[in-house]
Amino acid sequence: MQVGIFDLTPKKQKRGKKTKKSKKKLLSFFVISGIFVYFLCSITNYFSSVIVSTCYAKVQSATMSAVNNAVIEVMSQSVSYGDLMMIEKDSNGDIAMFETNSVLVNRLARETAKKTQQNLQKDNVLYVSMPIGQLTGIAFFSNIGPDFNVKVTPYESVNCFFMSEFEEAGINQTRHKIFLNVVADMRVILPGFDKTITTCAEVLVCESLLVGKVPQIYLSNGKIGQN
Repeated sequence: MQVGIFDLTPKKQKRGKKTKKSKKKLLSFFVISGIFVYFLCSITNYFSSVIVSTCYAKVQSATMSAVNNAVIEVMSQSVSYGDLMMIEKDSNGDIAMFETNSVLVNRLARETAKKTQQNLQKDNVLYVSMPIGQLTGIAFFSNIGPDFNVKVTPYESVNCFFMSEFEEAGINQTRHKIFLNVVADMRVILPGFDKTITTCAEVLVCESLLVGKVPQIYLSNGKIGQN
């Protein structure tokens, strides 16, 4: 209460009003800060997904090139199907024994993984250029705005293994294919953003047409070597 120029409101009541105002301001601050952080995280996650999807194709291409060069170099000694697989037939011409040359397969896998890693690290880093408009995810704006570079660096993880695949090719004939698979991790680096992209490249190393019955136990597709 105020009489003339004197304010007769109790001091406790004044302090109570100030405390309530402070609490409201503090609550408003936390609510606004929470909303801001939420939208900031949402925008960051959205931009991250756009950048990763854009980089993936180019990183996959770089990995495939590194793998192909590694395979050419490692397989320069003309490794044949007979070097990788050992086959014995019975008196009827059917396959009696079918075995992988594990020592050679694993050695080739290790060497290819090592060469792939070296090829990926030749330029130390790979820069992927994209227009700023591409961050919107809208096709109309994808080529608008200045370009910015995304830094991609090889990661210390290259895994190499052989895959075996069988398919019917006619009466008493089976086609056997041997593929070399290389899985490499690449890092996409931006200020405040670090994402690992895993890429896989597959190369057909050799194949052979097997004539004669092949025991079912050998006709399983899958991994036959790992570095």
